[in-house]
Amino acid sequence: MVELIKAKGCNVYLVVVDGKKYVVDTGLPGNERRIAEAVKECEGIILTHSHFDHMGSARALSKILKSKVYAHPKEFEYLKGIKKHEYKGLIGSFARFYESIKKPKYLEEVESVEELKDLEIIHTPGHTEGSISILVGDSLICGDLVRCKVFSDNPTLSSKNFNWNDEEYRRSLRKVLKFEFEKLYPGHGRVIRREEFEDLLKKVF
Repeated sequence: MVELIKAKGCNVYLVVVDGKKYVVDTGLPGNERRIAEAVKECEGIILTHSHFDHMGSARALSKILKSKVYAHPKEFEYLKGIKKHEYKGLIGSFARFYESIKKPKYLEEVESVEELKDLEIIHTPGHTEGSISILVGDSLICGDLVRCKVFSDNPTLSSKNFNWNDEEYRRSLRKVLKFEFEKLYPGHGRVIRREEFEDLLKKVF
């Protein structure tokens, strides 16, 4: 089961697998109370990637729920504040400024998603070095692999201004097509049907 939790910054999801609850992404700083009230308890907090609008409340939420935070190992240094993401262009400069205002709290401890044996974790690098997608039944939680436009509500690709490596990103788009799913749950915007995703990729490749 995948359920949307209303939060600021990005889509936050509650995943239930074999009776175990996981929170996927946490949005900007300040979401922790809202998410904790909706979830009450969970097995862990999973971050699809380490951009500030997805990890901003992870540290505070982990303390409230007394839960571990999981991510791909290639995201660890970003989540701990050791490395910084490089954003490009005018939009990237605005994002960097906004991030400096929001001041995400970096994590002290992060566990590898490879430890989560009850979930199918797919490494989908490109947007960031350690971006992941999570397959839950017929649903794929895909972080910022794809998203929906703010005003038109149409599926679109992630902005190159925020991608770590465009070539790797395109490989990941092809990679997820090999998996069986009917719906994509993006980090921003509404649920995307598989056929919409396939139509989007036809325009790209």
